[in-house]
Amino acid sequence: MGRFHKFYTKLWLLNNYCVGDSGYTVLSDVVKHLENHQQRSQVKYPCNALSLGIAINELWGDRVNSQRCRVAGTTQKSKAYYNLCRYESENINLDDLCPMSWDALRAFCPAGFSNNSLKDGTITWVKISPSNNTVNGCRVLTEISMTQDANKAPSVAVKHGTHLVNLEKLGIDMSAVFTNEYPSVSEIKAFSCLISTTIFCTGFECEDNIIPDTCSKETWKVSNVNTDKARSKTCELLCDTRKDYCNQCIQVKKSVNKKRKRHENNGNKSKRIKEMNIDELRECLLTEKKLRHNAEMREKNLRAKLDSKMTEIEDENDDLNSCDN
Repeated sequence: MGRFHKFYTKLWLLNNYCVGDSGYTVLSDVVKHLENHQQRSQVKYPCNALSLGIAINELWGDRVNSQRCRVAGTTQKSKAYYNLCRYESENINLDDLCPMSWDALRAFCPAGFSNNSLKDGTITWVKISPSNNTVNGCRVLTEISMTQDANKAPSVAVKHGTHLVNLEKLGIDMSAVFTNEYPSVSEIKAFSCLISTTIFCTGFECEDNIIPDTCSKETWKVSNVNTDKARSKTCELLCDTRKDYCNQCIQVKKSVNKKRKRHENNGNKSKRIKEMNIDELRECLLTEKKLRHNAEMREKNLRAKLDSKMTEIEDENDDLNSCDN
């Protein structure tokens, strides 16, 4: 699976590894662990040392120290992460692995979030950003909401700032997020930790006169610095690989950059014409006239060659027909 592979990789790491006080974990062992997991899973995504190393650094940063160490029983050295530990079965609370009921979910609140169950059929966990981070003048909120459905598992949506996305509609395979119809405590903890540490797409800087209709304008304030941004109305929030934007905003940003260049080129051309004197304008017009005349002559010659070729083909066909008769 190409899309959202960083999302799946991080979630798998949070479900299987944690930061400890001692010991180390060899990166090649983590790769083998993930390979074994993917053999039993329907969700496929890149399983290599590079993608896992990036995900580990983004999740835990300086809390795990990477060094090269000698692999036991060999003379080879491999990259290892000190203080990164794999969950052992004897250290896991079995109750945390059991699916929770809807009432238990309503009463539960993951660390770093506050519970805001406003409706009977919806559970919302909210994380408030620092006071100097705002969007359109309001504090930036990160929300996880679960909506109960009588016929199937609850649907999960994530909201950051003004934009909300339903993970299942986005294309996320929820069987890779929650293994059962209702999540367990350990799965909720891993998922909420992933959401709270995710750097979401917040759009891109753009001038008012070139913001397309497919985007909404937002004013973001981060660390007391205001920035006007445009964000695609179909923004996916989740960024693939190491990009700063989601796939939808990347496509819109490319078209906006092309439009900006056209504006700049047209402005520069108008400026050059205004700065010309009479002689320069006359020379410019003569050059344009020659270019247009040359283009017309080339088109005329090509048409003459094409007509001549078509006449030859028709003559050959007439000769063939006369021979058949």
